[in-house]
Amino acid sequence: MGLFNRKRAKEVKKQITGRITQFGNEFFYPLFGGLSLNWSDNQYLKHYLEVPEVAAVINKKATAFSNMKLEVVSKATRKPVNNQEPVVRLLRRPNYFQSQKEFLFQTKLFHEIFGNEYLYFLSPAGFRNVTGLFTLPPNFVEIEEPSTPYFLRSDFSGGVQYWISFGNKRVSLERGKFLHINNASADLKSDNVFKGGSRMRSLAAPIANIRAA
Repeated sequence: MGLFNRKRAKEVKKQITGRITQFGNEFFYPLFGGLSLNWSDNQYLKHYLEVPEVAAVINKKATAFSNMKLEVVSKATRKPVNNQEPVVRLLRRPNYFQSQKEFLFQTKLFHEIFGNEYLYFLSPAGFRNVTGLFTLPPNFVEIEEPSTPYFLRSDFSGGVQYWISFGNKRVSLERGKFLHINNASADLKSDNVFKGGSRMRSLAAPIANIRAA
C-alpha cells in the first residue's frame, strides 16, 4: 500500500508533484492532489467519494444504523404508543421524500463523513407541531459565535447563530427548530467550539497511502 523509507521518498519526491510529509522518524508518505492534514468539510467528502475503502466502511455503518427498529414508548406504561401518534408517524415518514430507513442512512452518512449532524424540525409558522424532519448537509452549515468565550456564557443567547447556504441563499436556522449532534473534538478553534471533528482526520496516513498505491 506504500509506506516509503527515506531513500525511496527522495526518489518519489523527484517524480511526483506534491508534498512529502514525514511520518514519525522513519517513514514518509506522499500527499497527492494538494491533500494536507488541515482538512476541510469538502476534503472529507472528497475522500468518501473517491476512496472506495473509506466509502465501504462508512456505508456499512450507515446501513447498520438504518436497520435499527425505533419505537415511541409511553413514560407511564413503558409500552409502545399508538401508531397514530404524530411522533410515530413522523419517525415512520420523516419527510415527503424519505422513508425512515432512507433518512437514518442519510443522517448517519453525514455524521460519519463530517463529524456533524443537523436535524431540522419543520413546523408551520405559529404552530408547534412538527410536520417534517430533515437532515441538513453539514458542509452547507456555518456556525457564527460571539467574541465572548463559550465558558463565560450560560446558554446560547449570547449570539451563537447557525446559517445554512443553499444555492444563492443564506438562511438563518431558528433556535429551537434544529438539533446539532457532533463528535467530540480535541482540535477546538477559538471562533468555533461547537463544530464537531470528523474521525476521518485521524486516518490521514492510511488514506494518503491508499491514494498513493
